[in-house]
Parts: sequence; structure tokens; C-alpha cells
Amino acid sequence: MNRNYLGIDIGGTFIKLGLVDDAGNVSLRREVPIDRSGSETVMETLMRGIDALLAEAGFEASDFEGIGVSAAGCIDT
Repeated sequence: MNRNYLGIDIGGTFIKLGLVDDAGNVSLRREVPIDRSGSETVMETLMRGIDALLAEAGFEASDFEGIGVSAAGCIDT
């Protein structure tokens, strides 16, 4: 059985998302622009991007074995 993972890279201008399998194959990639001048927070942008990616792929959150997140710089948790 193939296990699926969600990869997330939070950058300064884009959030990059990818669906990855056990072999490291990326089946779907998307970039979501971060609008620093708008009212939407980075977390809201991230969640909107994830929801859209999962809907496009026909996946649900429970279909993933794990999630990897990278972010440069300081993060205010």
C-alpha cells in the first residue's frame, strides 16, 4: 500500500504545497501567494491552500501518513 505525505514550504511570498508518496514521487504541486497587505493571515492562506490541494487530489486529511513543514526565519507560534 502506498503511503501519502503532504509537504509544505512556507516562504516569504509563496506557500508551496506538494503531495508525495513513499518513493518520493511528487504527484501534485501548487503554489499559493502570500498577500501581506490583505486581511488574511499566513495560517489562513496555508489552510485555504491545503483545502484546495486536497479537494483537487480527491484526498482527505486522514489519507496522509504525515506532514512535513519548512519555514525560513523566525516563527511566532
